[in-house]
Amino acid sequence: MNLYLASEYDTRRGFGAYCAFYEQDGQHALRSWRTQQGATNDSLALEAACDSLEQLTHIVPVVVYTQNHALLKGCVEHIGERRRKMAMGLPVAHAQLWQYLDRHIDEWAGYPVALTWQLGSHPAAQKEMARLMIR
Repeated sequence: MNLYLASEYDTRRGFGAYCAFYEQDGQHALRSWRTQQGATNDSLALEAACDSLEQLTHIVPVVVYTQNHALLKGCVEHIGERRRKMAMGLPVAHAQLWQYLDRHIDEWAGYPVALTWQLGSHPAAQKEMARLMIR
């Protein structure tokens, strides 16, 4: 299963939006979306990941595609460093969202299926994001 996360922040209007778009066996569907006043692009990407993984009814191999570099690096390159800082009580941006996402990541760690993070996007997810931002 592929999961495409798209998030955007409109500085002119002061709100952001995200959408999560699943694709499996050639079929795709919008799974979650939200608009939020005063959010940052990074916090929206984190929320999209949390909401999307929470909606899965069973553990299956998932490739998560995102254009958000903070989310990608936080889940791949800097996961150990970020967790160490949080354990020491040092400040980490969006700490509550990271803790929530880490619970999902840890839940998947005990299964022989992959939760993989990749840089990328999906045309339908980008189209849905544009539609949300026009509202």
